[in-house]
This record gives sequence, C-alpha cells and structure tokens, in this order.
Amino acid sequence: MQILFSSQHFEIDQELREHIERRVLFCLARFGDRVVRARVRIASVNGPSGVEAKNFSIEIYLQPSDRVFLQDTGFNLSASIERVIDRAGRTVARKMENIRSERQGKPPI
Repeated sequence: MQILFSSQHFEIDQELREHIERRVLFCLARFGDRVVRARVRIASVNGPSGVEAKNFSIEIYLQPSDRVFLQDTGFNLSASIERVIDRAGRTVARKMENIRSERQGKPPI
C-alpha cells in the first residue's frame, strides 16, 4: 500500500509521518492488496474565535475502483488522527462487505 502525504499551512515532521504510517498500516493491513493507496492530508484552519485548529483527512483507494474519504477537525491533532484512522478501518470493512454481498447477489448491509 502506498501512503501519500500533503499539508496546507502545516509542517509534517518525520516523527508524525512515521506515526501516521504505522497507524494506517496497522489498521488497513488486514485488507491486503485490496487497499491500493491512502492519501493523508493535514491542514491548519481557523477555528472559532480565531483559534487555530487542525483538519486531518484520509482518502483510501480500494480495488477494483472504489474509495473512502474520512475527515475530522479539532484542536488536538493526535485525537483527530486516532478518530479518523479508527473509523477508516470500520468503514473499509463495511465497504468490502458490501462489495462482497453485491458480487454474491445479496442485499448490502
């Protein structure tokens, strides 16, 4: 799986990049080669009262031609990362189950 990073008004240091890569790989490894690529974006945005918040998003590209997009905005970047990646694992599992059900002619969950 390929993991691509981009940022807007925020510097992603090596330690943060490695932490995100470990979490994404751990969460999505069970899907094997069905997960082709994950695109991670971190942006610094203005929150209420001009307080700086962080937006963390991940876009996961699946075989054969599907994708999942999740995001979270908050003042604690670590918490946003954990929420999004945990949701990503559950969402991809549900998406894979729906694809499997469609192939077998069963109604999706």
